[in-house]
Amino acid sequence: MEHISRHRKLPNNIKNNIIAFFIPIIIMILCMLYCLFSPNYSNKYITVIRSSFGMIPIITVSIWIVYIYNYLLDSEANEFLLSMPYNNFKFGIFRVFKLTIVYIFMFFCFLFLTIVLGKLMNKNIAIEFKNIILPILSILFFSNISFLAMLITKNSIASLFAISIISALLFSNRMGPFYIYPFQWANPNPYYTYSAVVNSILLINIILILLNDILFKNREFLLNK
Repeated sequence: MEHISRHRKLPNNIKNNIIAFFIPIIIMILCMLYCLFSPNYSNKYITVIRSSFGMIPIITVSIWIVYIYNYLLDSEANEFLLSMPYNNFKFGIFRVFKLTIVYIFMFFCFLFLTIVLGKLMNKNIAIEFKNIILPILSILFFSNISFLAMLITKNSIASLFAISIISALLFSNRMGPFYIYPFQWANPNPYYTYSAVVNSILLINIILILLNDILFKNREFLLNK
């Protein structure tokens, strides 16, 4: 059992996918630099912050989620790993939730750093803190849907491709079914109310969490490719 415990802890760490870990960080740094050094937006600083941080950095949480399950679902050793005893909740939705919380914390660190530096550079800015909930729910949405994509496809490339297609359709159409529009913070649809989008994304997150938990508990489904 000690051997199993050691073996199960190793993939919990994203160090095995160090490139995947740094991609979102690099993107956020680039978004911050774009916001700070875009002279055309000096009078609309909050607009460019939202359009920059509310698009790609919202989606790239998918990279973290997909690659922490790559070893389990998309590898030659997955049959052996899935046959080993592990806590479904701990290594499933709770693990996704923990990593997503870390990502959200990092997201807001970069966001508020961009705001503070913008203030020091005398950029005009005003932010409504009630809208902070939108990017949080949107990040959770992409985190949960990435986990679902990985459970269904069992392939990291296919999962990321599916997320890319979904994101492109939602953003380009500037709308989503039943107000499920995770880019409302960055590219708002004027016909969508704040409460409608928040409630819809919150509800779909709950549904995705329950569905992911059911699928992750089904070892037969996970082994079926």
